[in-house]
Amino acid sequence: MRISKIYFMLILFSVVWFSVAQAETLEDSVNGYKIEHPLDWSATTFPNSTDLVKANIFKDSTTGVQVRIDSSRDMDFDSFVKWYSDDFMKQMQGRWGGSIEIIEQKNISLAGENCSVTTFDLKRDDGQRRFFKVYLIPHDGKIYLMQCGSPFDARSSIEPIIDSIAGSFSFTR
Repeated sequence: MRISKIYFMLILFSVVWFSVAQAETLEDSVNGYKIEHPLDWSATTFPNSTDLVKANIFKDSTTGVQVRIDSSRDMDFDSFVKWYSDDFMKQMQGRWGGSIEIIEQKNISLAGENCSVTTFDLKRDDGQRRFFKVYLIPHDGKIYLMQCGSPFDARSSIEPIIDSIAGSFSFTR
């Protein structure tokens, strides 16, 4: 029994070390956050942009994470989450047609804040199916968003990576 506990701890340590050792940190000092991503993903930041998008972190042209910052639009957080989810679905249907549904919506703690995580399934008119996951984090009167997407058939391999990227998000001020 003691050997199996030691073996388990060794495996756990190896997995954690590998994850940390294989990550690169993107830090945006202008907007006060940092986030890690795998070394085989690319990242571009736009800290002074007046657009919502402040960073793109991507594996390829079909899979990635956008970091966005939005105002709270004078809404409480729960109202913002509802508005954002409805607006996101409306925009996706307007752009791609087809149907979109919420697969899961939950609250978690992330970066020291209560965060909303919503997972979407988009079935486009052209036959493509996309997986989206959106993390909304309220902080200092703003909403920090991580909007993630990939082909739906890659969900099982990409979602743990997206969760790891999102889980590394932290505020620097």
